Amino acid sequence: MSWAPVIVSGSVGPGVQMTQFLAALILYTATVGVVSGLLFLPAASIAESLPPSRPARESLVWFAALGLPHVLAVAATAYAVRMHALDPVAWALRDARVRHVCFRCLAESPDATYRAHVVSVLVAGIVLVGLLRPVLTLALSWRDSRLLARTYRDAPELGVRVTPLETPWSACVGFLPSRVYVTEGLTSLLDADELEAVIAHESAHARRRDNLRLLLAQALFGPTITIPSAHASYRRLRGSLERAADERALQSESREGALASALVAAARKLRESSPAVEGRGLRARLAAKHRDDFVAERVRRAVEAGAGQRSAPRRAALLLSSAVLAALLIAGVDLVQPTVRCLFESVLTALSGGT
Repeated sequence: MSWAPVIVSGSVGPGVQMTQFLAALILYTATVGVVSGLLFLPAASIAESLPPSRPARESLVWFAALGLPHVLAVAATAYAVRMHALDPVAWALRDARVRHVCFRCLAESPDATYRAHVVSVLVAGIVLVGLLRPVLTLALSWRDSRLLARTYRDAPELGVRVTPLETPWSACVGFLPSRVYVTEGLTSLLDADELEAVIAHESAHARRRDNLRLLLAQALFGPTITIPSAHASYRRLRGSLERAADERALQSESREGALASALVAAARKLRESSPAVEGRGLRARLAAKHRDDFVAERVRRAVEAGAGQRSAPRRAALLLSSAVLAALLIAGVDLVQPTVRCLFESVLTALSGGT
């Protein structure tokens, strides 16, 4: 078996440049996936250890959990490409101790080039779909804004726009600027204090530009669309923004418990108007359960806040998660550089058919 260097000093052809690009893309996606999985549990532990009165810090934790893997993946990929260009020696010629994590079975197989190209095309498709997700969100938001603009009526006494729908629904629509919409079904379902609490919640979303924050999070989350930990981080980020808006609404409530009773009334009305749980698919049942659990959590927090109760931060969880992050950092110092270089060079060798 002959292991020739993939890149040598001198001119580099466009085919080799494309091979480098595909190898770097695979390395980037693999690194993001691994780091996202390693960061999710410590980030969840840190977020849950924060007191309920600090939802803004919780959202910062989840933004870091979404963005940090991409920063590390870009740094690792840049390091691998640079080191390979400076010292283009095939990974298989190196000492066995630095080949602890690699695609050796892939690079040594007879159809290594075909397999590597299939993997690279799939990865490129996933990244492209993920990058287009914020664009799709912008298009859907523009469509919803146009539809609502045709049917709303101003309610100066409420400071919002009312749409002629019977479903109890309220939303903050748009990015810059954001506008608050409520339905006639919601205004007829809730009393004045409950409606004021709901409007305060949506107005908090508009003032904090939460829609823009979620769009930014989607841009960070996009290239990792198939990673379960990234899905969970994005979902929890949305939950933290909802809790932050609840916190603002609770500060402006005119009657104790108005927000909690509004959440319960709207959830009960939606459950009555939706089809039976038994008649829906598994995905719909899981989504309904997640929504009900989240509403129950928000109601519990609102009731505790109205009663003046505050949960103490769980310092044990914070210490444990910090210890896990420190252990990952210590273990990764000696592993990251040789690992990412071996991964890059092994994929590069497979793509170039260098067996």
